Amino acid sequence: MEFDNYIPLETLHRSRRTEVRRAVRASDRRPVILKMNTGSDAENGAENGIRRLGHEHDIGWILNGEYAAVPLSLETADGHAALVFEDDGMTALSRLIPPDGFGLDVFLALAVGIAKAVESIHAHHIIHKDINPANIIVSPSLDQIKLIDFELATRIRREEVGITSAEVLEGTLAYLSPEGTGRVNRAVDYRSDFYALGVSLYQLLTGRLPFPESDPMTLVHRHIAKRPRPVREIDPSAPRIVSDLIEKLMSKPAEDRYQSAAGIRADLEECTRRYRDAGRIAPFDLARHDASGAIQIPQKLYGRDAEIDRLFEIFGRVAGGASEIVFISGYSGVGKTSLVREVHKPMTEKNGLFASGKFNPFQKDIPYFAITQALNEVSRYFLTEPPATLERRRARIIAAVGRNG
Repeated sequence: MEFDNYIPLETLHRSRRTEVRRAVRASDRRPVILKMNTGSDAENGAENGIRRLGHEHDIGWILNGEYAAVPLSLETADGHAALVFEDDGMTALSRLIPPDGFGLDVFLALAVGIAKAVESIHAHHIIHKDINPANIIVSPSLDQIKLIDFELATRIRREEVGITSAEVLEGTLAYLSPEGTGRVNRAVDYRSDFYALGVSLYQLLTGRLPFPESDPMTLVHRHIAKRPRPVREIDPSAPRIVSDLIEKLMSKPAEDRYQSAAGIRADLEECTRRYRDAGRIAPFDLARHDASGAIQIPQKLYGRDAEIDRLFEIFGRVAGGASEIVFISGYSGVGKTSLVREVHKPMTEKNGLFASGKFNPFQKDIPYFAITQALNEVSRYFLTEPPATLERRRARIIAAVGRNG
């Protein structure tokens, strides 16, 4: 697609949803960056592509331009849209990471700047949901840092993520928080950005990802259940306190991460001071200045360890080929649904699929209501899978049900 008022120079990035180009505005020869919907995303269509860029435009104008790239305009032509940004010579951080990571002094300067950027957007009650080095741009001198790509950003304080195929999960899979996978019994909130920040800092310091797997479901399981190899095991010269800080950011439960970007920034600034003054970073207590400023109700399930272990044990037998049925009883609101959803984690490891249905007193006149709910959930999941996988599913179902289908 072409926008007549812009002369394209080079393509910086292309995905199934968007294309990013350097260009010159013909009217005044101003260098710009164009982010366009490609229209090749068959699952979402051009209309949704325009809507997503419109959403990013609105978010950009809410934010302070110091730490976020604010679009100059949103333009449309022939069913396509383009966000226009000023081209100020900044580069995606992902393009600059050395094979063995940055030196400690450069790493700390970058880490403090990124933490300030995250603190700035969270102050506007915005969750980015896709923080990674490709969405962090830096000036040539590395002293200016901004976040970009607010296409998935939300102002909702807490968001439930449904189970979809790993190939179409929102966000960049290598940096996705456990709750962002939709396969743990937790909602997404602003602390999901801290997990992605932890993965990003891990990569900046070591030059590698904590989970380098390319298979989507394997990667999802790593985020949910596997502890990353500590930075100090990869680079023994890395200060222990920095390694511990990154590990805290990447904690599986959100309650065990930092609770504020200000707390992260304060600890990184303390590391910088100690390194500047003494040439080393002596240990100190992390999160001393960490306070969220809001009451956070833990999403962890308490007092059900024995029941969870029992469900895991039964699922292990079923995954081995057995067939079993489990009955869970209790008063309304006691937490039966939350207990059942704890089996998401082992199911992901076995590449299993979770579906649920609930008999509702307001739909008691509808036969098989809960079974229909569960089957609809399975069907919606199948429809998020790649076409080749979906075709194999369809063939197996047709073979199984025959004329009864």
